[in-house]
Amino acid sequence: MTKFCPKCGSAELNYLPWLGEIYVCRNCGYQGALVIEDGELAREIREKHFEVTEEDTKAELKGSQRRKG
Repeated sequence: MTKFCPKCGSAELNYLPWLGEIYVCRNCGYQGALVIEDGELAREIREKHFEVTEEDTKAELKGSQRRKG
């Protein structure tokens, strides 16, 4: 069964058994024992994560343009 990051929905997880069932997401840096095993839910999380990220990026760009001008 594929495991997904609960923060960004990525399947790019590293398993760290020496820390006691801890997963680390190579995409967003999430660290924890909680993972998602439902592909549909992971897809929805990915869509929301990238939607928010794009909006944050646009807001940051507008803010930096105001500071320069």
